Amino acid sequence: MSRVLIIGLDGATFDLIKPWVESGRLPNMSRLLRDGVSGKLRSTIPPMSPAAWNSFMTGKNPGKHGIFDFTERKPQSYEARFINAGWRKTPAFWHALSEAGKRVAVLSVPFTYPPEKVNGVMVSGMDAPGVAGLVERSATYPPELCDEIRSRVGDYPMGPNFFAYTDPREMVEAAVRTIEKKTAAALYLYQREPWDCFLFVLGETDGASHRFWRFCDPASPLKNGLAPDRGLSGGMLRVYQKADEAIGRFLDVASEDTSVIVMSDHGNGGNGDKAVYLNRWLENERLLRFKAGNGFVSAVLEWAKRFGLRVIPPRIKQMLYRLTSLPNTVESWVRFSAVDWRQSRAYSEETPYFPSIWINLKGREPLGVVEPGDYASTCDQVKAALEQWRDPYTGQKMVKRVFRREDLYSGPYVDRAPDLTIEWNLDGEYSYVFRPSTGRKRPPVCKLDPAEMKTVKSGDHRDHGIFIAAGPDLKTTTEISGAEIIDLAPTILYLSGLPVPTDVDGRVLGEIFQDGHLAAHPVRHVDAGASEVEPIATPRGFSGEEEEAVKARLQGLGYIE
Repeated sequence: MSRVLIIGLDGATFDLIKPWVESGRLPNMSRLLRDGVSGKLRSTIPPMSPAAWNSFMTGKNPGKHGIFDFTERKPQSYEARFINAGWRKTPAFWHALSEAGKRVAVLSVPFTYPPEKVNGVMVSGMDAPGVAGLVERSATYPPELCDEIRSRVGDYPMGPNFFAYTDPREMVEAAVRTIEKKTAAALYLYQREPWDCFLFVLGETDGASHRFWRFCDPASPLKNGLAPDRGLSGGMLRVYQKADEAIGRFLDVASEDTSVIVMSDHGNGGNGDKAVYLNRWLENERLLRFKAGNGFVSAVLEWAKRFGLRVIPPRIKQMLYRLTSLPNTVESWVRFSAVDWRQSRAYSEETPYFPSIWINLKGREPLGVVEPGDYASTCDQVKAALEQWRDPYTGQKMVKRVFRREDLYSGPYVDRAPDLTIEWNLDGEYSYVFRPSTGRKRPPVCKLDPAEMKTVKSGDHRDHGIFIAAGPDLKTTTEISGAEIIDLAPTILYLSGLPVPTDVDGRVLGEIFQDGHLAAHPVRHVDAGASEVEPIATPRGFSGEEEEAVKARLQGLGYIE
C-alpha cells in the first residue's frame, strides 16, 4: 500500500512528449519515464472528454456510468441539455477511498460539478460555472475551501478561453498563467497534509492542442501561411514545459512512499482542411430531407439568435434563462428547423465533436418515422452506406468503422448513446473537420475556405493518451501495451490497499508492478453493492446563468459552437 499522486494532463500525447523528452525539453517527464513504467492509454470510443473522464474515475464504460457527452437529449425532444456529475450513475473511486477513511483531494477533474462530499477536499473542473472563469464557493467542497485558497495563494482559475484571443501569443501567456496559478493552489493543498490520494488535472494541454496544432506541425493543412518564425511554433511546447515544471514541483515534495501517475484522458492529432457536413450526406443518400429554402431560414434564425444575444439587456437574458426553456428551444430551431422530419429516417446532431447518427425512431423522437421493427434494418442501411463513402478529393474510403452503440457499450444506460458512431479512416492522416449543415448549401465533403480555417480547431482528439507511473513497488524503464483508461480506477484502488468492486470493466495493471509483487499481495475483490456509497441521488441541472457560463467555456475550448 502506498500514497497515490495522480497528475492529469488533458489530451496529452506521446507524439509530442517523446520527441521533446529526447531533446531534453521535458526533464521531469523524462525522469518519470526513466524511473518508472509507461505506455499508451486507450481512451473510450470515441475519445470524448466527458465519457473518458467518467470512465477514468469509475473504471466502467459509459453504458454503466451514463455519461457520453457534455449534453444529453431531452426525452421526446430534439433538444439537448447540459449535464454534470449529478448524472453519473455510479460512484467514482474516491468514494471507496473516503468510505475506507482515506484522505483524498480531487482538483480540476472534468465532470466533478457539483462537488461531492469526500473525506477531504474537491475543486470542480472546467464544466463548473463561475464568474470571470474563476472557481467559486459553489464549486468547492467544503465551500469555505474557496475562501482558503483565495486568501493563501489567490484566485483559482478554471482555464483560459482559448478561442477568445485574436493574438495566439496572448493565449499562450494566458495558458501559462493559468497553469502557474492552478499549480500554486494545488501545491498549497498538497503540502497541507499527508494525503492518501491526491488528484490534480491541467486542462491547458488539451486547449493548446486544439488551438496550436497547426503551428507545431509543419505539414498542417491549416497553417494559413503562418510561418514558424512568427514564434507560434513554440506555443504548444511552452504549455507542455509549464506542465512539466508543475510535475517537477510535485515530485520535489512527494514522499518516498508515494506512487506517482501521470495520465491523459485521450490523445491529440491534427485536423485537415476538409469539412464534412453529415446531414448533407444523409440528404444525398435520401435518408434525410431538408425543407425548401432551408438555407435562408437557417441563416435568418442564426442571425436572430446572435442579434438577440447582443442587444437583449443582461438582466432580461438572465430572466429568460432562469424562468424559461426559450434559449434551448431557439438553439434547437437553429439546428433542426430546416429538417423535414416526416421525410427523414436518420439525422446527425452535428456538434463539432465526434460524428454520430441517430435513427428518427417512432416513439422516441417526437416526429419519428422509422417503426421500431425497422430499426435494425435502418441501422444496417446507414452503416452500409457509410462504409461505401469515398473522399471526393482522394477516392479513399472515408469511414474506417461504424459502431452500433451495443458494439461499444454495455450496461443499463446504453440507450443514451447515439445509434451509430463513426470512426474516420485516417491511416495517420489529418482528421476531417465536422461542420453543421445549416446555412448555405454545400456538398457533404468540401475544402474549408480561408476564413473558416482561422476559426476551426487545428487539433482534435485521438484514441490513445498517456500513462506514466513510478513508485516504490513499480518497475523501472519499462514500456507496457494494452492499458485502457478504465484500468486506472481499479489500479488506484489496489495501490491504496483497497479491494476492487466486481462490476468494474477495467483491471488492475499487474504488469506495472515489480516481479512477485502481485503474488505476495493478491488483488482482492468486493461485491459491488457492498463497496459503493450512494452517488449524487438527484441530478441538479444548471441554472440558466450557470448553463450560459458553462456553454461559453466549452465554446472557448472548441467543444461546442
